[in-house]
Amino acid sequence: MARKALIQIRRGLESAIGTLAAGELGYCTDTSKLYIGSTTGNVLLVAAQTAGDMLKSIYDTNNDGKVDFAAVADSVPWSGVAGKPAALPAAGGSADAINMLDTRAVADKPSDLQSKKLTGAFKALTAAGNPPVSASGMYVYVLNVAGWSSNEPSGGWPVQIAIGGNGLAFRQGVSAEAWGSWTALAKQGALTWNQLKGV
Repeated sequence: MARKALIQIRRGLESAIGTLAAGELGYCTDTSKLYIGSTTGNVLLVAAQTAGDMLKSIYDTNNDGKVDFAAVADSVPWSGVAGKPAALPAAGGSADAINMLDTRAVADKPSDLQSKKLTGAFKALTAAGNPPVSASGMYVYVLNVAGWSSNEPSGGWPVQIAIGGNGLAFRQGVSAEAWGSWTALAKQGALTWNQLKGV
């Protein structure tokens, strides 16, 4: 059947297509995109890639590498989270207790501790640097106090407190990689003069 009429729409390079009138179609000859004009500007209808694919120009309008709705989810206030537990901590946790991790064979460096955290661990004496107290002759309980960064000293290096059945001892980091010597803070039985002086 012979064509009786040819209907064409505005067409040209995407950079030169201009602002379309509301309801006007515009075809980009270089990118094969089809736009329609609206009262707020051009709206992409079809792109050449594949119908139904997500287009960065639609779903990542600010070009930050995240889908716009996902970016909004990053900043949802706690009051806007659905399905959260009525009280914290959830899943059997406890807000009034410190979990003592069984890391008995791990010799933690100051930088291994979590900054601005109070943590606890069950340690072999050798892994804890042989503090002068013990819980059983082979093991000791260690509290880690990292009140500031565990990687730089401006707020003070982390401190460890060793707790045993025969007393308490403490030591402080001297760098991100090393601890100072243990000092007996309290010990069952008579203390030596050097222990009282902390040497």
